[in-house]
Amino acid sequence: MKLKNAAIFLYFAGLAAVLYLSLVPEPPQIVPGFKMVDKLEHLAAYTVLTFLLAFILSVKMPAARFSLPLSIVMMIAVGALIEWLQSFTGRSPELADLAADAAGAVIGAVAGRRVSLLLQR
Repeated sequence: MKLKNAAIFLYFAGLAAVLYLSLVPEPPQIVPGFKMVDKLEHLAAYTVLTFLLAFILSVKMPAARFSLPLSIVMMIAVGALIEWLQSFTGRSPELADLAADAAGAVIGAVAGRRVSLLLQR
């Protein structure tokens, strides 16, 4: 399926971008000084990444009900790992960032699973 291959490419490209932007000492800021933009960036990034991951897993295993929780757990683990790694890069890990990651993971997983099921009809 070409759509699945595109989703795989976009997932890994997006994951690489999130890793880079999360671990550089001074990432670019969309609106300097506005703290909530950071949380919205986390929410958006993890929504998109988890959407793609849930879509990929659901297409690969359409009958498997665990693709939804698996994608959520995997992306929250990625967020937690990144927050921990930030302590080695001169950045400070924040629980609020991880909460935004988790919220995005839930939203993205539900949407990705639903879209994959709709396309499989």
